[in-house]
Amino acid sequence: MKKEVILKQLWVIVLVIIAIGFISCEKPKSKDYRDKWVGTYECIKGSSLQQVNVDVIAKEDSLLNITERDIQGHGIEHDVKVNSDGVFKRIPNEHESIKPHIDGNLYKDSLYILYIYPTPGITVTIRYEGKKLKNK
Repeated sequence: MKKEVILKQLWVIVLVIIAIGFISCEKPKSKDYRDKWVGTYECIKGSSLQQVNVDVIAKEDSLLNITERDIQGHGIEHDVKVNSDGVFKRIPNEHESIKPHIDGNLYKDSLYILYIYPTPGITVTIRYEGKKLKNK
């Protein structure tokens, strides 16, 4: 009788060890901190109060591509480096002759962008402010 009890206990211990082995072998899936900001934002563009859609997609490590749909003339269509707090800034390409300055932030379901494009004679400044569209 005691032998049977000991065998049952050993069997339970073996099963527990196997289960722990399977659990510890699973790699946890890390969530990309940028995922919460990916989507389309309905924004007010500039002082003209023009309504535009801006798409935000994740790219390689800590980059987002922010693009105004149906862009005409000046506007945002660039990659930006974003930190885990949602603050972003365009990293200029050293080979560009004119380098637009772009920075802003993403907070919860909101997007704020400041776009400054310096040209000889005039500097174009555009602000974007918008809310993320809900998935339907």
